[in-house]
Amino acid sequence: MSTRDGAGEDGNTAKMDFFSAGSGAIAHDSAAVLVDAGDTRILDANPRALALLGRSAADLVGRVLPDLIETCRTDDGAVVGRPTPVCYRLAGAGGGARFYGVSSASLTHEGRSLALYLFHDVTLWIDLKTDLKNRNLELSHLARHDHLTNLFNRLMFRDTLELANARLGRLGGCLGVLYIDLDGFKQVNDRLGHDAGDKVLVEVARRLRDGVRTSDVAARLGGDEFGVILENLHAPEDALKVARHIVGLIAEPVSVAGETVCISASVGAAVTDRPVDDAASLVTSADRMMFEAKSRGHGQAALTSDIGPRRLDQPVV
Repeated sequence: MSTRDGAGEDGNTAKMDFFSAGSGAIAHDSAAVLVDAGDTRILDANPRALALLGRSAADLVGRVLPDLIETCRTDDGAVVGRPTPVCYRLAGAGGGARFYGVSSASLTHEGRSLALYLFHDVTLWIDLKTDLKNRNLELSHLARHDHLTNLFNRLMFRDTLELANARLGRLGGCLGVLYIDLDGFKQVNDRLGHDAGDKVLVEVARRLRDGVRTSDVAARLGGDEFGVILENLHAPEDALKVARHIVGLIAEPVSVAGETVCISASVGAAVTDRPVDDAASLVTSADRMMFEAKSRGHGQAALTSDIGPRRLDQPVV
């Protein structure tokens, strides 16, 4: 191996016995220590370093230090760096993947310029950092999503609608909001229990998610009420087509608790082609149209639009 050429023969790479020559404090320090010459070849290592790397002194001396360490990067590509700027994984370290921070100092010994490296095990810190990052991601997800259906929650629906309303003036087209209420869902809970009701809600959420475009946003607004944000519509009637499609999807039977359950949905839609002063007003309008649809019977939809003088209320068969 080229990094070992002359090891043990050339005075520059021969073992210096640095730690046995009056450096007992470092020799018995809990941190692993390596001594690196100007050409990065190892001249000596204390017992902790030998144990850490699983190598003998004779095997280490003369090797190039960078051959034994690997810079570690996080999943997002950033160099892991606490408590030191760069974290290393040591080749040959036992016990699985271990991460080490590095401290270094320059010194002169017996007239030679050396570098002293102390490796500090920061595996626990890295693990805690990773756990904290994952926990923060989890909390962020929970803050924005409904815990049962994994759809966006009401808060995220509101924030997304405000952004869509702000974009409307730049992107053109129409912005639509659907307000969906399940018909007869209370009877499912009363007859089969809340666990069965939850399964029905999860299935409705799946159909809703699969039944709209990937650019559309579906959310559970609470209880058995759902909402959908439709951007880049060509005309108000497009929202009504989506509403009809959703009514049809939800009307499909659901198998739960050993029974086949049939439910329906009332859908209200509100559409605009220009930003409104209060995006929540679109939800209010869609909610109002949902009640208008429900007054006609189960499985109906109604649409209102502020585009021109038109107002369109139309049932879904």
